[in-house]
Amino acid sequence: MKQRASLPAVLSRLRPLNFLLLLAAGTVNAVGVTMFLAPVHLYDSGISGTSMLLWQVTPEEYTLSLFLLLLNIPLFLFGLKRQGAVFTIYSVWAVFVYAAASFVITDLLPVDVSTASPFAGQDLLLCALFGGLKYEINEIAKAITLSEILELQKKSIQMEQFSNIHEGNPLKNSKETDS
Repeated sequence: MKQRASLPAVLSRLRPLNFLLLLAAGTVNAVGVTMFLAPVHLYDSGISGTSMLLWQVTPEEYTLSLFLLLLNIPLFLFGLKRQGAVFTIYSVWAVFVYAAASFVITDLLPVDVSTASPFAGQDLLLCALFGGLKYEINEIAKAITLSEILELQKKSIQMEQFSNIHEGNPLKNSKETDS
């Protein structure tokens, strides 16, 4: 039977730098999507793009932030089951920041993003270039965070295997416990 990691064990594996990088990635993503891609009807891929499309074809009270949060719930649950609590906490944080920053830009700031980009107007090429730049900055921050998560998981597995050998059970499957 699969054991779950205790809350203190999960919390000890979280790193403030990862939260900071994901804060930057979520904010840059929100700026790119709401100020460059969405105003000229260019779409991102995946959940983000689906959220953008739904936001633009539904009544005004259904915001981009709402769709980002709702459509990611199944992925959070799947991530919790497959990757564990640390990965899921980082994922929820990143999506929350993206959704919150999108809400601030589209609903609170005095910026009109309904018909044109405030920076590039209706120029599709400029909007696509800046939207692509947003994507690359976001991917770099996520890659740094993901590499640290994977390194932590690797160390956890190595420590578990050492513990199993020390306890006299070198053949115990390390997949039986949640890393």
